Amino acid sequence: MGYDMDTYNFDMAKHLLDAATYTQGKDDSQDCSKGQAVLYLSLLCIEISLKALYEKAGYPVSDLRRLGHDLKRLFRLIHYCRLPDESGRPKKSCGINCVSITFKYPGQDVVASSTIGNLINRLDEETAEYPNEIRYATALKHYPPEANLAMATKIHDFCRDQMGVVRLWKPVPEINAKIFEGWSRHRK
Repeated sequence: MGYDMDTYNFDMAKHLLDAATYTQGKDDSQDCSKGQAVLYLSLLCIEISLKALYEKAGYPVSDLRRLGHDLKRLFRLIHYCRLPDESGRPKKSCGINCVSITFKYPGQDVVASSTIGNLINRLDEETAEYPNEIRYATALKHYPPEANLAMATKIHDFCRDQMGVVRLWKPVPEINAKIFEGWSRHRK
């Protein structure tokens, strides 16, 4: 029995978010693995939510796979999404700014002065690398699990609201030239 679904399943991202929320709510505050699980599930939810949005917007799955787990590059793609005009073509300027998610605050006191865009841009500079250093680490340096959960919730809700509405507004090769710019330097 097969299922007909998109490559990046938005419903799965919702289940990851639900699992992170459930785990965060458990009262076993002495368990470090709880925070590690919430962190991992939250970041995976962000990755799948963004990839599902971009797949629906017309970004090729093969290029999404090429981006791997790089949340910074995935988040950068939001700059190339626009609402469609009356004819269905992407507007050059967005009536509802698709980049607005970068200016939202996750709502946690610990990172209250940082927007989601700032937090995503500082990943890997100030935090354990996702996913491997989070899955296998014995000591984690990252934003607090509740902050990551709040950020995942905001990004997931944003993607849900834009799903099937936004479109890419530049040709994929032009987008890839910007997104993959400096790729070899970044991967060393």
